[in-house]
Amino acid sequence: MTRGAVLTRLLAAAEAAGLALARLDEAIDPGAPTDGHDADLLAAWRPWRDWIALVRRQLEETPWQLCVAIPRGAVLALYLARDDAGDFLVLDLHRAMTAQLVPFVDADVALNGAIVENGVRRLRPGQATSLRELQHRLVHGRPRRPGTSIDPALLAEAGGLAWRRVLLRALARRPGLMARVAAARLGDTLACWWRPPGHMWVVSGPDGAGKSTLIADLADRLPGQLATDVRLFHTRPFLLPRLAGLRRNRPEGPKAERTGKPGKVASLLRLGIAWADWHVGYWLLVRPHLVCGRMAIFDRHAADYRVAPLARGIAAPQPAIDLIARLIPRGTGLLVLVADPALLVARKGELELAEAHRQVAAYRTLAGGEPAALLLDSSAETPNRLAARALAWMIARCAS
Repeated sequence: MTRGAVLTRLLAAAEAAGLALARLDEAIDPGAPTDGHDADLLAAWRPWRDWIALVRRQLEETPWQLCVAIPRGAVLALYLARDDAGDFLVLDLHRAMTAQLVPFVDADVALNGAIVENGVRRLRPGQATSLRELQHRLVHGRPRRPGTSIDPALLAEAGGLAWRRVLLRALARRPGLMARVAAARLGDTLACWWRPPGHMWVVSGPDGAGKSTLIADLADRLPGQLATDVRLFHTRPFLLPRLAGLRRNRPEGPKAERTGKPGKVASLLRLGIAWADWHVGYWLLVRPHLVCGRMAIFDRHAADYRVAPLARGIAAPQPAIDLIARLIPRGTGLLVLVADPALLVARKGELELAEAHRQVAAYRTLAGGEPAALLLDSSAETPNRLAARALAWMIARCAS
């Protein structure tokens, strides 16, 4: 099923259910293919849960999944994807046409005056283009597309292109709608802080397994397909600094050269700082991105401490390290990359063969003990195939 077929099915289902819904990106033919992965829709003012439920029902028994829903008061962004990560569709449902939270026209009036043909609602020719153009000019102060005109009746209804006049017109003619939009935006913001629409992922594995390649591929694919943007972190947020100066000539890090066994005090202090950083950094650095619908990807995270604690300057009992790792924000899923130990040694040369064997076995055990983990063998598959498998698994996790 193509993106256009999904969109047409949704429009027809909305009309059959008595919910006004029309395309904003194509006024002439509601069944026309989408322009890229995005589609804008003008929707009747209903609770977001009604629209989300309608979309989910239409995706049943199809290869498509609703992965992410980002409410923003007047707009609901829905990220849809095929099970196999072969295609994506982003739906923006506008239940109020706003510019900087000011409703410049009454969307219900436009929907009530729309035409219903073949069981699908569409706006009058040129109206959708005018709405999008007027919104873009009010927000950005420049034309969306050169030469695009705006319906004079719509321009008069909005109060023109001067921002002060638009605001005064909205206060005079649509005060109830303005209050409704502001209250909805506040409510959606609080709801997103309580349950962020974005997702946090962890990519872990020994050096040379291909983590950096996979993360770069995901960071290139995810924006605009499963998230508004992607933020990358290494091991931990590092809101709290490294304990580099605790022991002379013993810098903290996975590639640091260490001789001898770290002391108990230094080990516990490093472990405590890491635990505090995962918590404080999550709330101050990571969660704000998730609230906005972005995705956070960690390279290593706590799995690195569990498998190779000595590389982090920690010589604490393994049960204590495992407990700390389980008492931090876990995220949506863990992707564990392994490879043939000899290949790891050949790629990086940072591990002895025996240590490479131990780490690969430890990471396999770690992945097997996590309910939300995917084990990938980079020595058996190409980077493109690994990224495709990872993305398909992430889609399934987001939709669950």
